[in-house]
Amino acid sequence: MQSYQVPGVWIEERFQTRPRPFLTGVPVFVGLVRQQALIDLSREIRDRKLVRLNIPGSNLQVLRKPEAEEPPSDTAPEPFGSWPEFEENYGFLSAYGYLAAAVRGFFENNGSLCYIQIIYYDDTVSIKSALNAGLSTLRHFDEADLICTPDIMHAAAQSGGPVSAGDVREMQADILDHCDHMRDRFAILDSLKGADENGVIAQQRPWLNSPNGALYFPWIQTIQGGTIPPCGHVAGVYARSDRRIGVHKAPANEILEGVLDLEFNVDNAVQAELNPKGINCLRAFPGRGIRVWGARLVHDDSQWTYVNVRRLFITVTRWAVRFMTPVVYEPHNSALWARITRELTSYLTELYRRGGFQGATAQEAFFVKCDADNNPQEVRDAGMVIADIGLAVAAPGEFIVVRITHGTEGADVAVSPLQTVKALAAAPRAAAPVFRRALRADVRITHLEFNPPGPDVPGEYVLIQNHDPVSAELTGWTLSDAAYHTYRFPSFVLNPKAFVRVWTKQGINTVTDLYWGRRAAIWNNLGDKAFLRDSRGLLVFEFPTTA
Repeated sequence: MQSYQVPGVWIEERFQTRPRPFLTGVPVFVGLVRQQALIDLSREIRDRKLVRLNIPGSNLQVLRKPEAEEPPSDTAPEPFGSWPEFEENYGFLSAYGYLAAAVRGFFENNGSLCYIQIIYYDDTVSIKSALNAGLSTLRHFDEADLICTPDIMHAAAQSGGPVSAGDVREMQADILDHCDHMRDRFAILDSLKGADENGVIAQQRPWLNSPNGALYFPWIQTIQGGTIPPCGHVAGVYARSDRRIGVHKAPANEILEGVLDLEFNVDNAVQAELNPKGINCLRAFPGRGIRVWGARLVHDDSQWTYVNVRRLFITVTRWAVRFMTPVVYEPHNSALWARITRELTSYLTELYRRGGFQGATAQEAFFVKCDADNNPQEVRDAGMVIADIGLAVAAPGEFIVVRITHGTEGADVAVSPLQTVKALAAAPRAAAPVFRRALRADVRITHLEFNPPGPDVPGEYVLIQNHDPVSAELTGWTLSDAAYHTYRFPSFVLNPKAFVRVWTKQGINTVTDLYWGRRAAIWNNLGDKAFLRDSRGLLVFEFPTTA
């Protein structure tokens, strides 16, 4: 602190340090680069791009981008916020593994932040040892909650020879062991290249068993050319889904951007074999694109089945570890119990409001218990404080069952999102619980006011009407054109038979008018299409209609 010699009032300017943001859907990509693979690089790249740091306790190194001021000294992963930033520093690695293609796929699918850890090793080190050394550098790293390792599938990383299915199985098992030990991260695993449904079942799945990972099949063909493992693109889907709705939403029924085709075509018969075994499929649907069509864990215990359920628990754990640290060494008394209960309840209430839990009220959705019952004297004497948390997590509706009953009064349609097809078929007809609600809200685009070609947007809007007899919750819905320019609805309810105009221009939202805030026209040609989708990404209405 500065000392002052003259009495009086003095002003000091200080800048408060920002707290670290708490994010989900942030992957760390572990790249594996053999020294021999880079021997043909130019001297400029070797001297200026390859900054190598020794990993403590091993004879391996990590690659680092050159710093402007001083050489790096920390072996923690490097953050990247865009594909051009990564390409500028590590684009030269594209020919030596799948890392660059996976990172590109992450950002193409609206990922916003990832971390990179590239392990550099020579021929005296096995790829498995290199991977485990890379995982060891992540033990004290808590900024990411996903792990992707596309390079374990590349021949250049595996001594230049063919990829060994046995090596891949062992390395993926090591990755899952790492996630199980850390308990704050989740692995996105790739199927074997060229495998069909029998191959992925027989050669890979039996060796993988953990609630902290998911396996995706098959490989994908990208716009840039070539067939690559899908983990990077899928990680982008995780990030996009987390940001759009929340970590409690299953990262499935989501479009894979930047993908032209699949290495293996998956139909209903194939998925019927793979889905119960915890192998998540990527599927091509006519008119709907290539989508992630599965959200199951590679776990044999039925207590843990779905990706979003496990990731929600991981997220709560990460939050508690990060934000409950200030209570360490506080006096262990009822005031401490009340503080812990208050902090946890506040966080869980926010998750409940975002739709993360089941229950009509917060009390039905979760509980937090931290009192004398679970903190008896022997616990306090050991210097511990225990808080029990219970969560009523909303599992994804994998099977939407539509029952159409024909009778004297016409056809009656009932939808049950909670039962499997087998369960509903086996239940007595009179006893089967049904939920009388429509698959889609009857909300329509009734008019599109086209703007003349050009940059001006004052008169451009889309008119939307609710044809349902009940109010429609449009919060989180999207309105887009054929080029995927997308407007996301704010918190908004459209009353029965009511209209709302979505203007392209800027303005102040009202109950009858919403404003996109763009400076360029969207629908400025006669015949342009508009697509209205609900908060799950399901198409509600297309204008003009194709019927």
